[in-house]
Amino acid sequence: MNTFKRKGNQKFIGQLGEDLALSYLLNHGYRFIGRHFFRKWGEIDLIVYDRKTKELVFVEVKTTYQKNNGEGDEKAPEWHLNNQKIKRLKKAVLSYLNQNPQWAKKRWRFDFLALVLDDTLNLKEVRHWDSLPFYY
Repeated sequence: MNTFKRKGNQKFIGQLGEDLALSYLLNHGYRFIGRHFFRKWGEIDLIVYDRKTKELVFVEVKTTYQKNNGEGDEKAPEWHLNNQKIKRLKKAVLSYLNQNPQWAKKRWRFDFLALVLDDTLNLKEVRHWDSLPFYY
């Protein structure tokens, strides 16, 4: 049986993924602004500033893992970002901008980081999807 499927382990994997994602973004020139902006209708995992484009970036992070024998999360991290999640993120982003007027008139965007860990929970792959639209 796959022991990482238990709720506590999934939370651990998610937190590890967010830590790795933040490190990845900082190493790529982003500046840390905030983390875990939570409202009852949604949560923003990471908020960073892209120094190259001069945009505030709201980041959703999804992490999966794969064992060498092929076990693990059967879906790519991207499968976990669905229409309902995007709607909730949009509400959270608008709440953040409303509560932080210093950013309200600045350019901003939504990015998605898909992380895959190996069986020892080391980072195997990062896929950074930037400037995703909020159509939903």
